[in-house]
Amino acid sequence: MLSSIFLPLPHTNLSFVLQLFKSSQPLIAAFVALYALLMSAHLFIVPQTGVEALPMGILSQWIYQYIIPGTLLAKVVGVVLLFIQALLVNYVVNRFKMLPHRNWLPAVTYLLVMGFLQTSVGLTPVVMANTFLLIAIIELFKIYRSHKCADYIFNVGFWLAIGSLFYFSMSVFVIWGIIGLFLLRSSGLNDLLILLIGFFVPYLLLGTAYYWTDVLPQFWQYQFADNFSVTDWLVRKDLQLYLKPTITILGILFFVVLFGKVFARISTQAQKNYTLIYWTLVIGGLALMIQKDLNADHLAIVGVPLGILLATIWEKTKNTMTVELTHLVLLIGVLVYQFWSVL
Repeated sequence: MLSSIFLPLPHTNLSFVLQLFKSSQPLIAAFVALYALLMSAHLFIVPQTGVEALPMGILSQWIYQYIIPGTLLAKVVGVVLLFIQALLVNYVVNRFKMLPHRNWLPAVTYLLVMGFLQTSVGLTPVVMANTFLLIAIIELFKIYRSHKCADYIFNVGFWLAIGSLFYFSMSVFVIWGIIGLFLLRSSGLNDLLILLIGFFVPYLLLGTAYYWTDVLPQFWQYQFADNFSVTDWLVRKDLQLYLKPTITILGILFFVVLFGKVFARISTQAQKNYTLIYWTLVIGGLALMIQKDLNADHLAIVGVPLGILLATIWEKTKNTMTVELTHLVLLIGVLVYQFWSVL
């Protein structure tokens, strides 16, 4: 069925790039690292004309005091962080049996997606926040059929809050956490309160620290006033000339059309997990409605679900040649986009 979307191609027994990553051998992680370097090579090669002001939470501001955006250090740290995130994405898919076989494909598809979505800065607030979104996903998936999971529920709220302290609009994902509670278990008011308490604890602790040092107004200014706006997305006219947002939206629509294939022949737990992955796309879209100084970097907030869904579609496509050629086309497209200014 999926093969019919592309040109019909004959099956082949030849081994290609993606076949390498369909192995579960630990040593393949080294090739994942090389793929991360390939997807980030433009950070070090393409000349940088200037660093655009980035919307950031208070923890991102603290990080940027030590790692200045656009510098070599920031780019190296950004590559390392993307590699770690790719490992986390792979862990999520394999740990919760979302694919028929354990492999490294989700890590590669995440890196491919982020290769398109990341900018020349490398280490951005939304990329940093994605790390904690991934941790929250792991904690939330653990509550399925778990009778004693108060700690997992608390952790979901806690890590989402930490992510929002790096990139403010990540706070909207608390709605995603609430949806997950009622989707994965028969949750009640107690579970809801635990999640909300977990979310507010980092804000309470950090706010208290600022209060005791007599700079509480700075906390409000840096975390909320400088980041919150419900109208900014309506008036932005320079969102990377709409190219990147348009392609991202088309990608989301592609996965929505193929949701039936994603849910075919998988366990009940995997179905619920994929439902939450789709909700991540929805919440990522809602997040742009409260983010001030919005730019194309925001699109990286949906990098995790897009990477997972792309791996799922490719894993379920039986025609190996079709998958390999699709990967080659996307890879070349991403590289051309990255290096367009110097071509």
